[in-house]
Amino acid sequence: MVLIDEGRRQFVKNKIYYLRYNGQMYIKRLVERDGHLAIVADNNPNVYLVSDADDFEIIGRCIWAARELD
Repeated sequence: MVLIDEGRRQFVKNKIYYLRYNGQMYIKRLVERDGHLAIVADNNPNVYLVSDADDFEIIGRCIWAARELD
């Protein structure tokens, strides 16, 4: 379960967001790299730079998450 605040759509460095990127919905961390917005995952080394040509929208900021622990 994730709680999304749809009122928090402004980019704040190193926060986790619910977003649309090229037709897919994601919960990912947003950072700034070389003056550009970048999408990163805590469990994946790939970094995706967001360009003006991309279909990109911040839906809201994740403010709480619950998960089952082993």
